[in-house]
Amino acid sequence: MNTHTQKDTDIREALRQRLGEELPLPADFEERVVRAIAPKRTLPWRRIAAMVIGTLLLAGIVYASLRLFMPRQQTPPVAHANVSDTTTPASMPADSIVSFDNQPLEQLLATVATYYGKAVTFRQDAPREWRITTMWNRSLPLGAFIESLNELDGLRLTVCGDTLLVEHVTEREGEE
Repeated sequence: MNTHTQKDTDIREALRQRLGEELPLPADFEERVVRAIAPKRTLPWRRIAAMVIGTLLLAGIVYASLRLFMPRQQTPPVAHANVSDTTTPASMPADSIVSFDNQPLEQLLATVATYYGKAVTFRQDAPREWRITTMWNRSLPLGAFIESLNELDGLRLTVCGDTLLVEHVTEREGEE
């Protein structure tokens, strides 16, 4: 006899002894009890779908809370200079001096940055068209050339990794 059927019989007997008479039960009582007690199977893809949806929902909540509570860093928009130049470093002797006569700063820095393997980034567009006359000794390091250009009023060049950063500074910023 099935264990469920034995339990059903025990339940019936206990009820009969307690109430003292036979309870009228339907003929398919045992079958219905077995179906009710038997574990219901859910399809595995439903469980997987529920876990995926739960995970995505939790990830969305975490992302939204991070965006809401993390302070935002505001940086000015950065414009990138076109660093293409017709003169390649391989065609230039390393010990020569290059003269720039009334050239736009953007072209001048593109030539120098290409030689040293750097990219040029302008924080503001104003300095791009400034006309510069200067000399560049290619045998010196990039830092020496940057120091010479930083002596110009309103111009600050810095190296940040592989990028040459160009900023226009006002008198107040320069004095600080």
